Amino acid sequence: MLTGIGKVSFDLSQGSVLALGKGKTRRPAVARDQVKNEKAEEAPALLEFAVILVGPKFQGNMGLIARLMKNFGVSDYRLVNAPKLTSQAWKRAMHGRDILEGAKFFKTLDEALQDIDYIVGTSGISSRHDRKHLRNFVRPGEFAKSIRRISGRVGLLFGRENYGLSVEELTRCDLLVHIPTNPEYPILNISHAVAIVLYELFQPQAR
Repeated sequence: MLTGIGKVSFDLSQGSVLALGKGKTRRPAVARDQVKNEKAEEAPALLEFAVILVGPKFQGNMGLIARLMKNFGVSDYRLVNAPKLTSQAWKRAMHGRDILEGAKFFKTLDEALQDIDYIVGTSGISSRHDRKHLRNFVRPGEFAKSIRRISGRVGLLFGRENYGLSVEELTRCDLLVHIPTNPEYPILNISHAVAIVLYELFQPQAR
């Protein structure tokens, strides 16, 4: 299955990620190809992750996500169009207060993505209407294993608590990740979604 959004395509059916850049304006990430023995291949050393929250509203979530990032060894925290931090955020951050202290604030998503090589969007809904660019999602575990085949800075994009990422924001993503849940109540709290994605990335088999 070839899963592609925008200018980058991911060949997930073969357990690899192939970057097919076509006039990318972002700094190109490095893809590994011509690999004869996948078992002997080692993950590239230069792979970094940034957690990017778009339009977060609740202080508790912003603080708790900083704590989760500390749990899973991720430090690049970016907040887009976010309110000023209050005592509640700092309280929920616990031992992740250094992550919260180092968070970068941006007015627009464009600014937050300036140095991002791959944009990975998340959504609680696996399809929206009939738009072709939104029809293919991968699960967190599949994403975690495949993304290790490249080098670069990966932006993990999480949307607003009330309605997530907009269609326009999703179309900017190179890859879309969907966490399967009960269809009767499919939408996770944003902090729970972050925890699941970071947990999968932290697993030894994905590293």
